[in-house]
Amino acid sequence: MFGASSLNTVMQIVAGGYGVTLIPQIAADVERRDERVKFLRLENPQPGRSIGLVFRRTSPRKADFAALGEVVKESVDISPARIASKKRN
Repeated sequence: MFGASSLNTVMQIVAGGYGVTLIPQIAADVERRDERVKFLRLENPQPGRSIGLVFRRTSPRKADFAALGEVVKESVDISPARIASKKRN
């Protein structure tokens, strides 16, 4: 049994034929340099990540948190219609 605390070490273990792993897409291009490793994309539903921003209704910083939420939504291009659609599901 092997253990690792860095993506680089995990990829070396996989390249050595000792297992498989999941890595984020952002790391895939860098890790493709080792021809011993085969990359497969997961089929639908593709994995994703959800984030949330939670704060007390009575927080004195409510406006700050709401502004932060808007910045996050803009940076990941989430439209209000898409958010409403997810809430209904």
